[in-house]
Amino acid sequence: MQYLESRKIVHRDLGARNVPLDRALTAKVSDFGLARLLDPEDSTYASSGGPIPVKWTAPEGLARNFSSKSDVWSYGIVLIEIVTRGEDPYPDVSNSPLQRKLREGYRHPQPRNCSDALYQLMLSRWNSEPSNRSNFLTIARKLADINVEK
Repeated sequence: MQYLESRKIVHRDLGARNVPLDRALTAKVSDFGLARLLDPEDSTYASSGGPIPVKWTAPEGLARNFSSKSDVWSYGIVLIEIVTRGEDPYPDVSNSPLQRKLREGYRHPQPRNCSDALYQLMLSRWNSEPSNRSNFLTIARKLADINVEK
């Protein structure tokens, strides 16, 4: 994701389903069907329609405005999927109520097997203001500092 961000590419469909592991257990981002190259003069992409993976999409993405910061939000949800070993995010909330709840400040609860440090990293990915979400380089550095095992 650091590479995509550096190339001004927004993925728009980042989820564990699109991050397969190779034989060496190296994660590879895949499925670029919704990916878009951002205008160098503007760091956002406005979509005109089509399906959106609601449970992985940042609030501004639900309003059809995407940037690398909306991918950062989705990355926080991928971390939930990893920690819960593939459970669907927000398992008790359907798409329509979730959109309202997210606008009101609701965030995915901390999974029981998730360290406080990792959950705090996730929460910071879900800041309602996109400019307050860090970039993927900063995320990689912070993850390297976190002991993800309880």
